[in-house]
Amino acid sequence: MLHSSLPQIAATDSSQGGLFSDLFVDILNFGEPSSPLTMKTDLETVKSGGHEERCDAEKEEEEVNQHKVAFRTKSDIEILDDGYKWRKYGKKMVKSTPYPRNYYRCSHEGCSVKKRVQRDKKEPSDVITTYYGLHSHYPPPSPATVAGWSSSLKLSRN
Repeated sequence: MLHSSLPQIAATDSSQGGLFSDLFVDILNFGEPSSPLTMKTDLETVKSGGHEERCDAEKEEEEVNQHKVAFRTKSDIEILDDGYKWRKYGKKMVKSTPYPRNYYRCSHEGCSVKKRVQRDKKEPSDVITTYYGLHSHYPPPSPATVAGWSSSLKLSRN
């Protein structure tokens, strides 16, 4: 249906055109019941019980490939200044420890980094911070840096 509204392109016989022309025909026919791409999508939907979700293997592969950094810090407070701005999106009690686990997302638009903060069960003075992903931006300037900028601007205007 879609290909009828597209400008005409020189047609090639898919038996002679190879892989590219087969793919091109599949893309043009996408959405029609006989399209291999549509049939594959429908098959995946049926396998997932009618819901269009990623399979567990894809989710596990994404988690394995995700950048992960964890470190332990001695601190009385759980929220440590790491130079980035965070938005808390969850808190959960975990069976293995009496201390809650807090979940944060980087508040910079488009950045998908998350961090998890929790006190250690065996050593309550230790805070375990785990980062997932890599920031897609530089950290915001610290207040000291901004103060340095404003004082240098004042000097340059004189």
